[in-house]
Amino acid sequence: MLTSQWRTAVRILCGIAFLYYAVSINLGSIITFIAFIGSIFALSKSKEYPVQISPTLEKRNPLKRKSGNLTISDVPDVLIQKIQSDVYKHITYDPELAESVENFQSIQQNTECIFAKRAKIWGSANWNVNLTLEGNVLKSVPMLMTFIQLCPTLGLDGFVFELPTSKYGKTVEHFGQSVRKLLTILSDNDPSHGDSMKEPNIGKTGWVFKFYNHTFFITTFGPFYSENHSRYGFESENCFVLLQPELSFAHHDLPPDTPETKWETPETIRDKIRVAYRDAGRGYHIRDTVVYPMAHDIVKPLTDKDDVITWWELKIN
Repeated sequence: MLTSQWRTAVRILCGIAFLYYAVSINLGSIITFIAFIGSIFALSKSKEYPVQISPTLEKRNPLKRKSGNLTISDVPDVLIQKIQSDVYKHITYDPELAESVENFQSIQQNTECIFAKRAKIWGSANWNVNLTLEGNVLKSVPMLMTFIQLCPTLGLDGFVFELPTSKYGKTVEHFGQSVRKLLTILSDNDPSHGDSMKEPNIGKTGWVFKFYNHTFFITTFGPFYSENHSRYGFESENCFVLLQPELSFAHHDLPPDTPETKWETPETIRDKIRVAYRDAGRGYHIRDTVVYPMAHDIVKPLTDKDDVITWWELKIN
């Protein structure tokens, strides 16, 4: 940057040149006049303006900045987006090719549910024996969030978690404890700050499991159910928890629930599903009302004569 002495010298030279050519109006006099005027403004000492923090960055980081220190909020948005993309790629996997989906195939392809065979299922990350249940569930949270966002666009039907029977499903009660823990982990890590598993009315009418601002219908399967049970695992060695977003039922135009069934001349899809289960020897109890606690059907007892599995009250080991 020019010092004040140099700026003065340049101005004087421009002024002398202007006076020399000023005796007659010609190209030289015009050029030197422009140069003289320009030297006055262009070579003026630059004003120092305070650095302005963009409103976007200021909003991202409301914490008071320390003078001279940079924070993550000073990083350009385009770089932040690249970092987020790279991190996302690192923590995700192919949810359609996960082992949980592959192992769930025996149930999906053999169950009497009309929609099951062509249902679009995503699954939890491959099980890591070195991690706890919580560690394994948390690995799948980003993909579950992705599933919810893409569900309407891709017409997705369910997200399945696979749990090793030896550790989380030795009995139906043991499995009930594991289901409670799994749903509690999801609830505690809900990005929308939902508290589904902290509500006192889980076992009552009106409760529904929510995650990421979406409600889910939950069904479970395990090897402890016999072949004449609607939750029969078709010889799968592990247990499964299937989360079906309620909005997915709209994709199939499933009629409203009803306690009535036309067993001899089934008309609705719901009638046909119930008849198919009955004919396969896996008929399930149909209540005489559609108003009942949804939690009662998440982990079903071994027989219809057994008491409800109050999995939400079972102590978590």
